Amino acid sequence: MKHLFLFLSLVLFSSYNVFSQCDTVFEAQGEILSSSGKTVNISFYDWKILPEVGQKGELHKYFEKIFLGANVTGWLDVAEVEVLKVDGKTVSFKIIEEKSEIVVNGEKTNHFLKGNIIKFSWKAKPQIENVVIEEDGQIIYGQTYCGEKTGLWKIYTSNKILTEIVNFKDGKLNGENIGYFENGKISFKINWKDDLATGKAEYYYENGTLGDYYYFENGKMNGEYKIWTEEGILQEEGFFKDDNADGTLKTYDEKGELEAKYQYKSGILDGEYIIYYSLNIPKETGTYKNDKKNGKCTYYYENGKEKKIEIYNNNILNGDFKEYHSNGIIKTEAVYSYGVLNSTWKEYFDNGNVAIEGNYQNGKKDGEWLEFYKEGSPKSQGLFSYGEKTGKWTLWSESGKKTKIKYD
Repeated sequence: MKHLFLFLSLVLFSSYNVFSQCDTVFEAQGEILSSSGKTVNISFYDWKILPEVGQKGELHKYFEKIFLGANVTGWLDVAEVEVLKVDGKTVSFKIIEEKSEIVVNGEKTNHFLKGNIIKFSWKAKPQIENVVIEEDGQIIYGQTYCGEKTGLWKIYTSNKILTEIVNFKDGKLNGENIGYFENGKISFKINWKDDLATGKAEYYYENGTLGDYYYFENGKMNGEYKIWTEEGILQEEGFFKDDNADGTLKTYDEKGELEAKYQYKSGILDGEYIIYYSLNIPKETGTYKNDKKNGKCTYYYENGKEKKIEIYNNNILNGDFKEYHSNGIIKTEAVYSYGVLNSTWKEYFDNGNVAIEGNYQNGKKDGEWLEFYKEGSPKSQGLFSYGEKTGKWTLWSESGKKTKIKYD
């Protein structure tokens, strides 16, 4: 089969990790300028970036206490807040929820007193980031959302020729995936759902003609497929079930005429098969079971007459063996026992007269063998032992002249 699956160019960056602010926690440190009700104003003096309006995060208050004779310091989570205003290094926050409540002598501690040292921490808002990857002579353009590939990605050659487009959602292949030849014609089309191929997949020749197609379900080939030559001549058609050939497989010759027909079951040859001459004339018929020939196998002449009959047991000749001349007269007959000749061997001329007669034992000629001319007169007579001529042999010419030869 021409294609079973296409390895995507996208493997170049399938494990590529892109930096994203979604994965980064930012911090800014300062001190409280003032507070009123649910609003607190902070002046920051230590930061990498300042938050934007609408950003939510947490406020942490610095504390320093003497506990059991030791000086204890740290940060106390005091509130979930939202940025209301940014003015230079001064930021106004709305308190959404207070996180810590400390009561001393019956009074609640105010965490938002002027001069308290405060730290604000937050995660950046999710955003789409553009990505450009140059690797192995290709340039890949795409976008990420929180570090996951998203939307349309494109792959170009180093000289900016588009070779592939593919769609992502949440870091997984989702949607249409199309490949292109350098002449701009489509080389393949595949659809994806959560990294699994789905629906119809098509593969093309560079001249634009369809080469083959398959159907996928949950990443596995399921359904019919067909393969054509570059000239559009059908070469093969069949069915898949869970990535295995299943059902009838048909192959065709270079002219598009039926060449053979097989039966598959779960990827294994199982059932009757036919091999053809041209014009749907049978050339060979038989049966497979578990990927092996079993039972009667018949070969034919183009005139439809039987040419040879064999009996198989698990791909091994076992039983009557017969060959025929094109006029239907028997040509050869013998018997196989599990792949080994242990029987009389007879060959015939097309007029029905015996040509050769003898015996096989354990696959080797043994005992007396006779050979005849077509009209029936003797040609030779002698003995075989373990496949070798032995003893005295008598030879006759067509005129009847007799000659004797002795073999050691």
